[in-house]
Amino acid sequence: MHDFIHIALIWQFFVLRDYGRDTLALRWRAWMTNYYMERYFDKQTFYQIQSQSLIDNPDQRIVDDLNSFTGTALSFALALFNAIIDLVSFSGILFGIYPPLFLVLVVYAIGGTAISVALGKVMVFLIFHFCCTLLYYAQM
Repeated sequence: MHDFIHIALIWQFFVLRDYGRDTLALRWRAWMTNYYMERYFDKQTFYQIQSQSLIDNPDQRIVDDLNSFTGTALSFALALFNAIIDLVSFSGILFGIYPPLFLVLVVYAIGGTAISVALGKVMVFLIFHFCCTLLYYAQM
């Protein structure tokens, strides 16, 4: 019976966490949709877009893009928040157990990040150059 109570409490925590995340995403998406749709209908902008026929269903595109943006941004923000919480809590535990190991791991993490950033800059340049070359040959 005691284990059942623990499982029920853990289950409630995860359900409430998911409910809060989904409610926040829904409210943020609704607010952003209203904001951008008001700007879309303001000063007859929609007539200008419709008359030029450059974009099919711009109102649907606004809604779809905002749905994608809010979902991705919220997932990223919550993942970053969870990573920070984990970093702080586990750093405190590890430092309390063996401080020299904690310092070695901090140096290792900083060094690995510096190497990744340096290699990433080179890769961005190479990918950009590759895309420009592809575009050049595609225009021929």
